[in-house]
Amino acid sequence: MLGQLIADRSFGLALCVFIGLHLVCTAAGLAVYQCPFHLLTGLDCPGCGMSRAVLCLLRGDWSASVQWHPFASFFLAAGGLVCVGSVLPRRLRLSLAERVATFERRTGATWIVLITFVLFGLVRLAARL
Repeated sequence: MLGQLIADRSFGLALCVFIGLHLVCTAAGLAVYQCPFHLLTGLDCPGCGMSRAVLCLLRGDWSASVQWHPFASFFLAAGGLVCVGSVLPRRLRLSLAERVATFERRTGATWIVLITFVLFGLVRLAARL
């Protein structure tokens, strides 16, 4: 999954621009995106708190980041790889994408992170009900 995102330069650039703008707006206190799940249900989705957690990581406040969302470091690292890949020359971008895809196939790391991310969200949701 992540390898494919790195290989697709246009999608990677668009994703980096969107996430960058979202983080800048969040840091400035502008609520330009509202979580549809939270708007409909009033409950936290598995990703609620992720933007604030990533901003805490970027400021170097690791403990606050983990309190907001413990998966922020994984998503920041993945986003960083996509952003770096999107500006690399074609040969280097495709080489990085292939290395990441090989790592994903061998370890199942992407699926492990995504499944535990959803399970974390469900446990957090159940604890607040």
